[in-house]
Amino acid sequence: MATNGPLWREISQNLERRIEIKELRPGDKLPTEYELSHEFMVNRHTVRRALSYLQDKGVVESTQGRGSFVRRMTEPMRLGRRPRFSEAVREKGHEPSTRTLKLDVRPAALASAGRTSSFRVRVEGS
Repeated sequence: MATNGPLWREISQNLERRIEIKELRPGDKLPTEYELSHEFMVNRHTVRRALSYLQDKGVVESTQGRGSFVRRMTEPMRLGRRPRFSEAVREKGHEPSTRTLKLDVRPAALASAGRTSSFRVRVEGS
């Protein structure tokens, strides 16, 4: 590895190149810090700096205990006058649909029953 700048920058550029040529695809797990430190013959702090830089750029996502992953690119949803989810889904070439996962019928709780029903109160002696 040539030393044209900080080692962490060379590592981050190498990983970005791998992503550009689709060697690493969105959702793929990156090699561990340990593996990268051995591959580039640097300490783990240098690898962490490179991964932190890529995370700040939005190229990778890192989660403690899980590792670092190539970030899935998302397209911003166009907002018009009244955005419609179904229209946005159709624009992406999909067909929107709904599905009932669970349907329960339960009696209303006593506290909420008073809000929806009218009760007549009769006062004795009136």
